[in-house]
Amino acid sequence: MGALIIPPDGKVDVYTKQRLGAFSDSARVDGVVPPAEASTFHPGDHDPLVRFGGNTAAVAVCADVGRPSHPEAAAKRGAKTYLASMFVIPSEFDRETTNLAAYAARHSMAVVFANYGGPSGGLASAGRSAIWSEKGERLIQLDASGAGVAVASESDAGWRAKAIMHRGLRPRKASRTP
Repeated sequence: MGALIIPPDGKVDVYTKQRLGAFSDSARVDGVVPPAEASTFHPGDHDPLVRFGGNTAAVAVCADVGRPSHPEAAAKRGAKTYLASMFVIPSEFDRETTNLAAYAARHSMAVVFANYGGPSGGLASAGRSAIWSEKGERLIQLDASGAGVAVASESDAGWRAKAIMHRGLRPRKASRTP
């Protein structure tokens, strides 16, 4: 499992997920809970930094974020931004976002949290993608459901952020999978 990295210079790379995850059956809303990732995938170790616009970022996928050594290592390698692509369910949202804000403050790096805006694989998503400053201050947070993009930029005058929600796209209720 991993994430394709397509920076502005066009040199495609890939990040491979280092820590595999699983949901308990109690997380199920409707349908079946996906199998544990370790039943199908192997953890990876390819962890490139992404450079763009004078910034250096590190990538994380889902359960990687749950290991505090992951963002710590990213900061030690020079990351100023931590890009966390995750699927967070409502019951885990507060814990995960508290950790992300703490990582931002502890390691002095902006943190970007991209979550699903609707259900997937029989599980509900908490939505609410967000961005924190390097001080751990939440700059922007999207709605709990629907398609959208959180945008933040930093200048000498400080941070500016905005949410762009696509109101025409609404997630459907999770359906049972045969």
